[in-house]
Amino acid sequence: AFGPEMTHMATKFNRAQFLENILEPSKTIAEGFAGYVLRTKNGEIFSGLLVSKTETEVVLKDFEKEHRVKTADVKKLAQMPVSTMPEGLLQDLSPQDAADLLEYLMTLK
Repeated sequence: AFGPEMTHMATKFNRAQFLENILEPSKTIAEGFAGYVLRTKNGEIFSGLLVSKTETEVVLKDFEKEHRVKTADVKKLAQMPVSTMPEGLLQDLSPQDAADLLEYLMTLK
């Protein structure tokens, strides 16, 4: 999973809150789904969700796979200030299509 489980979102948010989360994904980032950027000492850059961080290894997960980096090789690990969920997800939908999508999502309880 690269984002929160959606099947029960309607039990957690009302319609207005749900729409706000879609329109402004960086306003509130669900716990455990903050994005991170990792730079290694040799200049490689990885970004994704932080799976684990131990004394020996940092694991980030992107859309495709997990990246395992030895802690000794990490130059910098920082939380991203914006959500990994892109903004503008509804911009290509008509107002009616967006309303229909929101209505469907609200049935997932």
